[in-house]
Amino acid sequence: MRSIASIVLFFSFGCAYAGTAFFFPTYFMEVRGYTASEAAKLVGLSNGIAIAGYLSAAAVGEYILTRRNTFAIWCGLGAIALLALMWLPTERWQDLTFFALTGAFFYGSNAVVGALLADLYPTRMRTTGYAVCGSAPLTLGFALFPAIVPLVVKSIGWQWAFSVAIVPMLLVAASAALVLPNNKSGTEVADE
Repeated sequence: MRSIASIVLFFSFGCAYAGTAFFFPTYFMEVRGYTASEAAKLVGLSNGIAIAGYLSAAAVGEYILTRRNTFAIWCGLGAIALLALMWLPTERWQDLTFFALTGAFFYGSNAVVGALLADLYPTRMRTTGYAVCGSAPLTLGFALFPAIVPLVVKSIGWQWAFSVAIVPMLLVAASAALVLPNNKSGTEVADE
């Protein structure tokens, strides 16, 4: 069951990640009226601010909660932040704020997900487990959603596309994480 849940988690997270990360500059230009230079600066600045989310996810996952719970919480908060980014801003400082929050939680969840998967398998199987249940489904998501999202955008627009194609993927990833064992950091996994 953990392998299936891991595959679902990594595939849906890969879909969400690749379905947004490549497109945010275009979104800010087409929907919010930024120039290419302004959009690039906004994305860069927001990603710089989001480093705090990566660091806090790592600290929370290591010392306060488990990586599983941290990933699920960060994905849920990232989904909320993404919806807020799509629908609430009326001024540019709000774009920066909501995109930084999206980056901190949505993209910041990436800080714990690899270690979460590695902690599910005995040492002798970690590389194989990560390749089959993590890297391969993540890469499949990275291959599919950059092709799918533009089709959805063409049909229903940027805001609805991100709302109906990306947010559910984040929630699926969070739900799949909650099916996994809730191992504490550093716990040795026995051969089964």
